[in-house]
This record gives sequence, C-alpha cells and structure tokens, in this order.
Amino acid sequence: MGTLESVTSRPLLLLIAGAKGAIGSTLALASLIMRDQPEVITPYLTTADLWKGSGASATVHVAGWDVSQRPMAEVMALHRVVPESMWQGMQPALDQIQVAAAPDGGLSVSDQVDYLRRDIDTFRKTYPEAQPVMINLLPACSGCCLAAEDNAEGMAGGRFPDLAYARAAIRCGIPVVNFTPNDFGDPALTATAAEKGI
Repeated sequence: MGTLESVTSRPLLLLIAGAKGAIGSTLALASLIMRDQPEVITPYLTTADLWKGSGASATVHVAGWDVSQRPMAEVMALHRVVPESMWQGMQPALDQIQVAAAPDGGLSVSDQVDYLRRDIDTFRKTYPEAQPVMINLLPACSGCCLAAEDNAEGMAGGRFPDLAYARAAIRCGIPVVNFTPNDFGDPALTATAAEKGI
C-alpha cells in the first residue's frame, strides 16, 4: 500500500474487459475529459476530496477488449449514456483507444489466458510508464462460480469468460477490480495473487 501521491504519481492504464459496453465506453470518455477538463468530471467522483490539495492527478489511459469491433464513438451513440454534445468533439480520440477483440469463446481458459497476456504485453508497451489495473465489466452470468473439482484451466472459456481475464492479469502482476457479481476467485488464483503481492 502506498500514499495517494505514490499511487497517482504514475499514469494509470485501465485494462477493461467489456470496454465498449455502456460503463466501459463512459469510463473511456471520462479518462479523455479528465486530461483537459477535470472540472467536468471531479464533481461526480465520490473520492474527489481525496485529491484536493494533494498536488497529484494521474493521467488515465484506457485499453481493453470487447466482442464488438465497432468504433468507440459509434458505441457511445448506441448506448446514449452521455449526451452527444459531450463526446462529439472527442470522436477521433475515442476511436484511437486500443480495444482488442475478445478471445474466442471456444478456446480453453488456458489458451484464452495466453491470448490475453499477449494483448496485455502490447498495451504495456504502448504505455510503459503506466500502472495497469484490470477492470472486469463483463456481463453477469448465471452459474459463474467454480466448484472445488473444476479444472479452471481446462474448461471452455466461453462458459465463464471472467476467469481468463482475471488469470491473465494476475499472472502479469496486475491487480483486478471486479465490477460484476461473477465470482472468479479460486484457490489457485488466490495463491498466485498472493505470491505476486497483489
């Protein structure tokens, strides 16, 4: 654990699983607005008071994965979460955000992890100074939990896609924030996270 200044002295790289969903695309837009007009966003942050007077404000980069390969500006228009007037002038920057194709659901979790780790390496090379954090915004799925007898590495990735993202991030030493009700914790994953200090 570090101080606020140590956390915010480096840019952040949010690696978003489900980057073109309603929440992911809004987060991507907010990261762009924060660079030039933080006053537009900070009143809506519940932690904004922590930043006042700290002298720290990290740049936030966004990259990630999605099944949709539509341009980011197009999904902004489809979701209609943010008024078009707020993002219209940022369309070129929105469409430059790196969003890779989600791994094929027919691959095993192990193969999906390998696929995602290659993407993570590419994203890290693009933003070498940034601290990556995996953000899981994939849709909730029923029955997404592991039984003690499940072999997570061998199961089909389409059954529980969150597993591959969490495993890939943790193996790369990246913390994971899960914004879904899906429980992707299992003893092997927890042990790997503990070994890596995350």
